[in-house]
Amino acid sequence: MWENEKSSKKNNDESLNYILNNKKPSKSTISKFKNENELLISEFFYFTVKKGQELNLISNKVIEIDGTFLKVNAGINNRAS
Repeated sequence: MWENEKSSKKNNDESLNYILNNKKPSKSTISKFKNENELLISEFFYFTVKKGQELNLISNKVIEIDGTFLKVNAGINNRAS
């Protein structure tokens, strides 16, 4: 990570900590929010894509979000020869 990216991430983390009063939401809180606001999240995503298209920031070819979680086993003894 570049030095300015580290600085930017630190500033964002500090801002988020201030907003959240140094509290981190649990997985169940995030899941509950997602389930209760699914339509709003979907409509906001649609709005964001349309606005990006209007401003010629993105094309309308393929838009995907991948939330795949991968479990890896990258120990030193598992390296391929």
